[in-house]
Amino acid sequence: MIDDKANFAVLGLGRFGSNLALDLARMGHEVLAVDNDEAKLHPVVDVVDHAAQADITDEGALRELGVADYSCACIAVTDLQTSILCVMHLKRLGIGRIHCKVRHDLHREILEHLGADQVVFPEQQMAAQVARDLGTPNISEYLEVIGPFGIGQIEAPSRFIGRSLADLDLRANFDVVPVLIRRGSRVIMQPELNEIVRRDDVLVLAGRQEQLGKLTASA
Repeated sequence: MIDDKANFAVLGLGRFGSNLALDLARMGHEVLAVDNDEAKLHPVVDVVDHAAQADITDEGALRELGVADYSCACIAVTDLQTSILCVMHLKRLGIGRIHCKVRHDLHREILEHLGADQVVFPEQQMAAQVARDLGTPNISEYLEVIGPFGIGQIEAPSRFIGRSLADLDLRANFDVVPVLIRRGSRVIMQPELNEIVRRDDVLVLAGRQEQLGKLTASA
């Protein structure tokens, strides 16, 4: 969870790092963006609060930039040696949270052992999202909660319209649970079983992705 007052140092401005820095800045957070290649600063310099050319493996340079004053540092490079040095320097600087981009499980294990708080596999996560989109095209949004379980939203299928939740019995028939119904500007939280599904309703359902996919496939 991101604190409303958190500020971020993004170290490494490849495609992932620059997009991360831009997105955080547009969300209203203070961002320091750092890369040793001056050209990589150009896409972010007018958006983030601070942009600097520096060697991110140099502890002295990080200290001089005031990285220690940031509540979270994001190491957005996948070179193993560079990320190891960064984590070690950031731990000595006393950074509260360290997030790292990694390429493989061994990379993750090493950085976690050194003290990284969270690691991300951007390519792996993107591939998983594409697979979900292709496999369940009728689910307009899907949030993975834990493992195979998540929350998805679908437009009410035509065969649901005019029927109550009790009649549809989604738990028994599809092993999913209705969390809420979006009806225009109105949100019905934890809808009662006697709630009638209407045209243009959006159903937010919890369950296994596989079951959500089966429901939409049969819609």
